[in-house]
Amino acid sequence: MLDLDLAEQRLAEGLRRNAEGHSAAAARMLRELVRTVETAADGRPGAELVLARAYVGLATSTFDTDADLSAAQQHLRRAAEHAEAAGADAVRAAIRGQQALLLMRSGRLADASDAFGHAMELIDVALPRDQVRILVNRGTLALEFGRLDQARTDLRAGVEIAAAEGDVLVESMARHNLGYTDFLAGNLPRALAEMSAAADIAPGGRNPVFYLDRARVLREAGLVRDADVALTSAAEEFRADRRGQELAEVELLRAECALVEGAPDRGRTLALGAARRFRRRGNVMWQRRSEFVALRCERGLAAESPARLSRLATRITEFVETVAGEGRQDLADAGGLLLAGTLLAAGEDPAGGGSERPAGTAGVPSLDAVLRLRPDDTFRTRIERREVRAQLALARHDATRARREVRVGLAELTDHRARFDSLDLRTAAAVHGSRLAGLGTALALADGGAARLFDSLERARSVLVRVPGVSGPADPEGAELLGALRRAEEESRDLIGEPEHATQRARLRERVADLQRQIRSRAWERDGAAPVDTDVVTLGRVREVLRTDPGATLVNFGAYGGRWYAVEVSAGRSRVRELGPTVRVAELMRRVRADLDALALPVLPEPIASTVRTALADELAQLDEILLAGSGAGGPLVLATGGNLAAVPWTLLPSRRGLPTVVAPSATMWWRAWRAGVRPDRPTVLAVAGPGLDRAENEVARVGAAWPGAEVLGGVGATAGRVRTALADHDVVHVAAHGVHQSQSPLFSSLRLADGPLFAHELEDQHLRGGCVLISACEAGLVSVRPGDQPIGLASVLLQLGTRAVVAGVANVNDRAAADVMADVHTRLAAGADSATALAAALAEHDGPPAPFVCYGSAW
Repeated sequence: MLDLDLAEQRLAEGLRRNAEGHSAAAARMLRELVRTVETAADGRPGAELVLARAYVGLATSTFDTDADLSAAQQHLRRAAEHAEAAGADAVRAAIRGQQALLLMRSGRLADASDAFGHAMELIDVALPRDQVRILVNRGTLALEFGRLDQARTDLRAGVEIAAAEGDVLVESMARHNLGYTDFLAGNLPRALAEMSAAADIAPGGRNPVFYLDRARVLREAGLVRDADVALTSAAEEFRADRRGQELAEVELLRAECALVEGAPDRGRTLALGAARRFRRRGNVMWQRRSEFVALRCERGLAAESPARLSRLATRITEFVETVAGEGRQDLADAGGLLLAGTLLAAGEDPAGGGSERPAGTAGVPSLDAVLRLRPDDTFRTRIERREVRAQLALARHDATRARREVRVGLAELTDHRARFDSLDLRTAAAVHGSRLAGLGTALALADGGAARLFDSLERARSVLVRVPGVSGPADPEGAELLGALRRAEEESRDLIGEPEHATQRARLRERVADLQRQIRSRAWERDGAAPVDTDVVTLGRVREVLRTDPGATLVNFGAYGGRWYAVEVSAGRSRVRELGPTVRVAELMRRVRADLDALALPVLPEPIASTVRTALADELAQLDEILLAGSGAGGPLVLATGGNLAAVPWTLLPSRRGLPTVVAPSATMWWRAWRAGVRPDRPTVLAVAGPGLDRAENEVARVGAAWPGAEVLGGVGATAGRVRTALADHDVVHVAAHGVHQSQSPLFSSLRLADGPLFAHELEDQHLRGGCVLISACEAGLVSVRPGDQPIGLASVLLQLGTRAVVAGVANVNDRAAADVMADVHTRLAAGADSATALAAALAEHDGPPAPFVCYGSAW
């Protein structure tokens, strides 16, 4: 005799496993249930109802694990037979909804749309749980067609029904898809916030699909490494549950991430692998998406070889004709845009003009169509259209129009970034403008004029470097997470060098990584509303400032085509100079940093130290020769630069010994700081000594003695909170502490204080006073350069948040050298010298181990 209550319990468990994404386990449970109930074969309506719903569940799990649409539809036909026997119209509605979902997931979107129409005919008799699933899935289909308003209507209705029924699993899925709608609408912070809220209420933990979609948002934001972390978590669960469709989607998204990171070869391999997976599953829609990403990767691999580009254009044309014939207008449009850019790079006319592949024939969209800006464009697509429009204008010898497209595109990027209230997202989003900025540099170099190149570099940096002030609201939970991170870092530090506690320290490091992810995620979810100022300083205005000091020079650096270029500006002239290869400079910088770190060691045998000093001197001389030789700068020098040049130890270059040198993120930022006015007559000063640093207490005492009324803190009073407050309300802040630059998570670069690290991340919710911050610590001036040439580190964060001048080191610093040089700097500062002059003079008189301190921002 069939125990109907037990059968219903097993059915509920199997359907729950399906909904949570555990398809293989669900299939086993549901098959066993079907065998048990069919064996009893007592014909009771309740048993028929269990069988009907079990077959609906089997259709889902069969498709997920085996990609067998035919078998899944056979299960639905069996479900319909049992539903008819049970007289259950409600189950018939569920069957129609499931049929529509399977068609959608197979890529048969038009058929799925018709099927959802049939399901909606029975929506009123469906059970609430089936109503919400039909609405949520129809809303998801609307996203595929770009019908965002319809998607929101269906998804919100689904949320309301699910919440009323207490079905938190389906409610979480509907909320997640609302977040995905925000993503497609371009509101990334709101998308991430909605997705996090959905994950928080999901029973049984986060569905792996949540990780996959979150990775899509992070990829779009430019946070490709974080996207990869989310994809790793998703892939493990998809693999365990034999969910081939989602595994292939992970592979495709990793291909897109590789393309963003500048690894098109790896991206192509991943995209073609995904295409094979989709082809085996019979999912043509996703197969074509993968093939398109592979073509984008091949465009990156073709570089500027006209022959390779021409051959690739032929293949792109064939692809566009194929997808157009299949009715995939979205891919046809995207392929047409890729084709136009590829033909232009090959030196061919994408409008025809003798080409064998004229756009607008055989299904290829016309050039006008692919270049037309549309209201529903994603931001990335809009920027790509701007880029191709600029390339076309350049090919037609209309440099004025090309420059306008670049200028407008970069201004649109500024507006886009202003929607983020997180430095992390704002800096990452710079990747979307890198090619457009490079095109602007190429246009300026072709023009040959110093003013044109200077303007191009500043317009790029005004978008890619100068970030509007972040002003997030008070966040008690975020503060609690930062406190927990501080404690975990200190506990982990205390266990260094104790092998018996290796396991405990490993757990703490995992805890640290998890807390960092949580803290960053909270910041990503804040909407931005900061005002945006895209005005940039002109070369003429810079020369006006330089005339107040006729010996001063400003050099604005930019990279293009694997080489560094510079615009040199002085009171009397301006000119463009071509410098050395970027790879050569990067290699010299790597060797210089290694030698500086070695010479900072407290005990280094003299024979070794002598060898290292000789090598360092040679490397610094080579850097000097490449970057500054011929500049004629024999007085104060301002270096406007981004990327890795920010971490050059400029003050140690032979030609800069004893001469004031400032490194600014842009000439515009330097000019604005200069215009802000003079420093106060009686500045407020705080000197802080962190724990565990030899000579720190003595150093801050010497700093305090240089300034009348200065406050000196050490011991338990030297807390992260006290320094954070001082950065907002003091004119001069000096910190002598251990410093760490986190290359993978630069916003967690930190200074160690009495209660643990002060992280760069926790400064971003305030506006700093705008004075001078001197950091006597290792690595505080280092930066990580993200895709898009966006440098980020502790010093750069301080500058972006309002500090006028930051004196910090670009490598490890010997404790004695740091204390002596910094005490001398403060003595000169207090006597009236500006920060760059004081640092240059102190370094010129220092005869100990190298002190690679640099003055960033402006002279204060």
